[in-house]
Amino acid sequence: MNEILDLLHSKFRDVLENDTFVPLYSKDAIEAVETGCAEFMDRQFWKSIKIIRSILCFRGILSDLFLEELVMEGLVNRCVVMSLQFGSISNPTIIPKCLALCSQIPVDWLSQKRRSSNTYRPLEILLKKVIEVHRQRDRKFAEQIQNFVNLLSASIIKTEEDEEDDE
Repeated sequence: MNEILDLLHSKFRDVLENDTFVPLYSKDAIEAVETGCAEFMDRQFWKSIKIIRSILCFRGILSDLFLEELVMEGLVNRCVVMSLQFGSISNPTIIPKCLALCSQIPVDWLSQKRRSSNTYRPLEILLKKVIEVHRQRDRKFAEQIQNFVNLLSASIIKTEEDEEDDE
């Protein structure tokens, strides 16, 4: 059984290292349709969401701590947030992407004390910017994402307070 678990660990790490990539394009290259840069980044985003779904199928088999590290550090912070930041935050296509991303992150991870406050910080910052831009255009979306951000913010504050208490 340990061999199977070790194989799963190495396969997941291999997927993250070899199958996910967000290149650093200039804003002009992303906005110019003929370059295909925006389309490539869009494909990489949705590919990352599919990988997150696949990883989460192993909840209950692999430790949540390991899965959270894979999802948040290996995909969300490394690829997904970057992909969304490089695109235009004012573009309406960011709405389904943010909703898809937030729906993939298990809510019970947000209340865990075991993670550092930095794990979810990049996602929180990005989502706050997106809410600010889209609040007037799509109130329902803004409310949904704001609820998620509130969970993030509460757990980040709680985690920072716990870290201060430990010192």
